[in-house]
Amino acid sequence: MTRPESSRASFLAEGSTAGVLFLAGPVAGYFLGKWLGQWLGLGSVPAWIGAALGLVSAFVHLLRLVSRISR
Repeated sequence: MTRPESSRASFLAEGSTAGVLFLAGPVAGYFLGKWLGQWLGLGSVPAWIGAALGLVSAFVHLLRLVSRISR
C-alpha cells in the first residue's frame, strides 16, 4: 500500500508534539525518577537520570520527525 501525501497541517501538528515532548519528557522523567529514588532510598540520582532519559527521548522523537518530513 502506498502512503498518502501528508499535508502541511499534519506536519505542523507533528512539529508541535516535538515542542511538547521537550517539556513533558524531562519533567515526567524527573518526577518519576524522584519517586523511584525515594521509594528505593537512592536519593536524587534517579531523578536526574530520568530527566536525562526524557531529554534523550525528546531528541530521538525530533530526529525521527525531521527524517520523516525531509523525505
